This record gives sequence, C-alpha cells and structure tokens, in this order.
Amino acid sequence: MPYTDEELGLKDNQLLKGSVIYLDQNIYGRLIDGNIKEPEKAKDILKVLGELHGCYLPFSFAHIYEVLNIPAEKMEYREKHLKLIKEISGGISITYRYDMERFTIKPECPFEVFQSIVESEDAYKVLEKIPRILEDESMAKEAERCGVSRETLEGFDIASVQLVKGVNLRELLESLSTKEQIQETRLAFGLDPKVLNNMSMFEAINFIDQRIKQVHEEKLADETYRQQYLAGIGNLKPMTIASSIDYMAEKILQPNGIAANEFSKLIMLASLLETYGFQSQQLNKNQGAAFYDHIHFAIAQSSHLFLSRDEKLIKKIGKSKAIYFDNFLKMVTKDLPKSP
Repeated sequence: MPYTDEELGLKDNQLLKGSVIYLDQNIYGRLIDGNIKEPEKAKDILKVLGELHGCYLPFSFAHIYEVLNIPAEKMEYREKHLKLIKEISGGISITYRYDMERFTIKPECPFEVFQSIVESEDAYKVLEKIPRILEDESMAKEAERCGVSRETLEGFDIASVQLVKGVNLRELLESLSTKEQIQETRLAFGLDPKVLNNMSMFEAINFIDQRIKQVHEEKLADETYRQQYLAGIGNLKPMTIASSIDYMAEKILQPNGIAANEFSKLIMLASLLETYGFQSQQLNKNQGAAFYDHIHFAIAQSSHLFLSRDEKLIKKIGKSKAIYFDNFLKMVTKDLPKSP
C-alpha cells in the first residue's frame, strides 16, 4: 500500500492513542446491510480501536443528516443506523465550534437529543424551523406535536446550530450548481473530468485556476465583457477557486446568516471542485447528494484518518488523510487484540 505509518497516524502498525478516525456514512450502511466482508469482525475492529487503543471514532452532524434522509416509513432502518453510530462512536461527536472557530471532540454531545429528532416522523420539518422555535411559543408547541419536546430542543448545543446552518448552506449551493450550470461551467473553461481525475487535489486546483485565468484574459479583450465583469465583481481579477470562495463568503454566505469560517469555506471548496469536475458525481445523479460528501470532506481535514468506500471521495481528500475501508481493515487486523 502507498501509505506510510506517519501518513496514517500509525506507529509500529498501531494507531496512536487519541487519533481521530472519521468514518464515511457509507461504512455504517454497508455494515448494516452486510455488504462488506465479515461485517461483525469489521465492527469489532472499530470498537477495539476505541475501547482498547484510545482512538476517537466520532459521529458528526453530517451522519445525522444522512440518517434523516432515510424515509420516515423506514423508521426501523433509521434506528439501526443510529444504534450502530452510537455503538461505534460511543456517543462522541466531532463538532465545529462556531465560537472557537475550530473542530473539537465532544464526549458530552447530546446524542439522545439527536435520537429524539431522528425518531420523529416529521424530524426534518422540525429541524428546518429550529432557529425560530425557541423564540416563539406557538412554534415550540408545534414541535411538541411533531414528537420533539421543548426540553429536547433546549438540549441542543452548538451541533444543532450546524444542522440548521447546514440546511441553509445546502440550499444555497444547490441553487448555484444545477446540472445545466455545471455543464456550462466545464464547457466554458474546457475542463474534462477524466483529465482532472488523474491529478491530486492540489494539482487539479492549479490546473483549474490556470484555465480560469487563460479564459478570463482572452475575454477581457471584449469591452462588453470587461464592463459586465467589473460591474458584477468590482475588479478585473480572475475568479480563481480561492477568490471565488472569498467572493461567495462575502456576497452569499454572510448575507444569508452563514458564518464565513474555515468549515464553510472547506464545504465551498468541495462544492467548486464538484462543479469543475474533479472526482465528481455523474451529472445524471442527484447533485444534492454530493452535499453530504462536501461536509465529510470538510470534517475529514481535521481528522487524523478518514475511512470510506467511496474511491472518488478518498482521492479528493488525498492519501495522507483517507484510505479505503477494506484496505484499512487488512492493515490493522493482525495486530489488534480482541475487544473484551
């Protein structure tokens, strides 16, 4: 395998105590469905890493998002996901603290609060209204009618803020990345996903930026383009990926009440890479589904190791952070003691 011990956070084939191992949602799904070799053995390995080796395998609000998107009529399947997530994570979450502007591991995260929300058939309806619920008595009563008590809502901490802001950010990004817009963007800059996918993320960013600068310089010869661009952007500098993120943060995120912090900028980076075609989903698939990958991409940057069965997402994050789950199991199995 092209992974060094240092890249994986390994020492003598053992994960270092305190390492944060972040799991993609598809691992939980495969373990539940049995679509993985020896699922019980795989679960045991993950539990051993936490129980005996002092590693963190936290869940995030992105996992809760994806559980909420399991149809309410499949409530038993939702509950299986939630049970497994709690079993493996021990109820510990990785949370972006807006007040501290960094990710933290929270052993005291109110997992039971999320469980109450997930078990409500109208969970998503409630989540979308959380910002106003606690300020409006009638809204709080409506939440109770949906099966979520006022005490449950008050139990929400910073993680609940992420859930709400995540909903807003998803809506904004989806409005900016329709299938037609993506096709037009790739055509305008002559970007071929097959070419980009042979590069690392940083190589792809540099390549895309060069294409953007080249096309921009060519178009500046047109006075109409110059005037329209100047009126819209405020200057004649090319909108590279970095400048696009800064522009979106100022003109789109902040006016919509979403903090332009490192976390949201990482999500926007993943969204832009998706639009330009780097390790992207097929255009005939639901582009909204990519949003969860964007969140996992952002959270993985603050983890020691990201495990997934999504090869495109692994390549997007890079080998210093990510590895295919099955390969990881082969690497650690022989040296791990069994859990008590």
